[in-house]
Amino acid sequence: MIGWICFILIVSATICGIVTGNTEAVSEAILSTPADTVTLILKIGGSICLFSGLMRVAEASGLVGRISRFLSRPVERLIPKSRKNTELLNSVTMNLASNFLGLGNAATPYGIKAAKGMAQGEISRSLAAFLILNTCSLQLIPSTICALRQSNGSKNAMDILPAVWIVQFLSCTAGILLTRIFFRREK
Repeated sequence: MIGWICFILIVSATICGIVTGNTEAVSEAILSTPADTVTLILKIGGSICLFSGLMRVAEASGLVGRISRFLSRPVERLIPKSRKNTELLNSVTMNLASNFLGLGNAATPYGIKAAKGMAQGEISRSLAAFLILNTCSLQLIPSTICALRQSNGSKNAMDILPAVWIVQFLSCTAGILLTRIFFRREK
């Protein structure tokens, strides 16, 4: 389905460019975009490798486990299904700890495992809260955004951190409040 949407967007953009007389701009975009994309991937790839390696070191040193234990109490309150299921609690806290350290790629397997553990029939308050926390992705250092800013010539790629932290906190708070309003209480 996504392939068809992309195909339709590309064809319609090309047709609009030709109809409006911007064939030179269309040709330029078609020829330069693939090279720009490869360059961007190579620039960001190094940053992702660095932070993924740091995550492995954090896991091996026990830092992620400590953050996970620190998060277990609040997680049990936000995600009631995790109270009775230690494997689910570990998956959720490891996912949140990985996201907090800015390592979304390392968080994905834990997130999938946690979501599967909570998904039974219709969406529950626990699953909704987990998805909101995962989507808001509370991060200490949003490494991918900083890498994108750096690769696009930002003088100080991390100067957005205070704004990012405020927005993450507000969006998580609003999302959790909405789960409390729209989902019945879980035992």
